[in-house]
Amino acid sequence: MTLSSKIIEVQHRIGLSTDPKPSGMAPGSTIYERDTGRMMMTYDGTHWVEKFNPGVPIKGYQASNETYQFLRLCSCYGSLVISTEESVQVSAGRDYYYHDVLAPLGASASQDYLLTTPNSDLKIYFDLTVIFGDGAGSLEVYEGGDRVGSTLQTIVNRNRNSSNDSMVTIHKGQSGGTSDGTKIYWKRTGKDGGNTKFDVGGTVGVAKYTILKKNTKYIVRLTDKSAADNNISLSMRLIEHEDVL
Repeated sequence: MTLSSKIIEVQHRIGLSTDPKPSGMAPGSTIYERDTGRMMMTYDGTHWVEKFNPGVPIKGYQASNETYQFLRLCSCYGSLVISTEESVQVSAGRDYYYHDVLAPLGASASQDYLLTTPNSDLKIYFDLTVIFGDGAGSLEVYEGGDRVGSTLQTIVNRNRNSSNDSMVTIHKGQSGGTSDGTKIYWKRTGKDGGNTKFDVGGTVGVAKYTILKKNTKYIVRLTDKSAADNNISLSMRLIEHEDVL
């Protein structure tokens, strides 16, 4: 029996989904559409179909609910990478931030911020960073009070193409109610040297991915503990977690 062989040059290309698919390529050739993430293959050199390659599923540990979830691939950076939970929530328009600067907060004075969470099953992930620039300061967080907020603040969506608004509200100052609630966090930083020459500032915050209770009010209280005015920067982050895993 005589065997004959023919060498076929299979090509692999990268392009856009809008690019015309060429004809005359060897069967088995592929084109990766970098804008859609699809792998297209020709079986006869003329017709193109999407190539499915399930491969081996890989799972990763999700600490929030102690389960193992399938990892996802993300083509948003121009190459295939493992997508992070942060990138998923930003893309979904569920990641928000709020910044404020107290320039300055007077000696021994306090500033309150009232956060109100929605009556929703979305998990509200919260983290907070406060920089006391010119001296000692303290950060306190209270939960479950009945305070009324003063001035409604603007919360910014990190996905600037998203029209979603945060379901959390933030007011600067409080103007009513009888109780702050239960103090759940208290931290002091910096040094009071007795005058501005020897005062030392510092940074303090709430741990990343703290989950807030739903339908609950929180007071974030900043207090200048220095001997003089204190320039303070505050940054809050809120992720209204959509369980897309």
